Amino acid sequence: MTGELTFNTIWSRLKARGWRHQNHGIELETRYYTPRGWQSRKATRRGTDYFLGETELLQNRLMLPIQSVRSRSHNIEVMRLHR
Repeated sequence: MTGELTFNTIWSRLKARGWRHQNHGIELETRYYTPRGWQSRKATRRGTDYFLGETELLQNRLMLPIQSVRSRSHNIEVMRLHR
């Protein structure tokens, strides 16, 4: 659809800005870490330093009208999506 990005496109952009992912123990979902969260994996907070699964990552960071923005908490640029 016009105006929508795939998860792989979004993830490629985040990864280029220092985001990382990791399967974690017995969790079925992948953890997606912010750059700060990746550096301090032992003392992280869900929803701030990491997101559990693709859906949580998109819902918490990217499900907004399209525009280029700078995230205050992690100083990255992302493409926002339509709700």
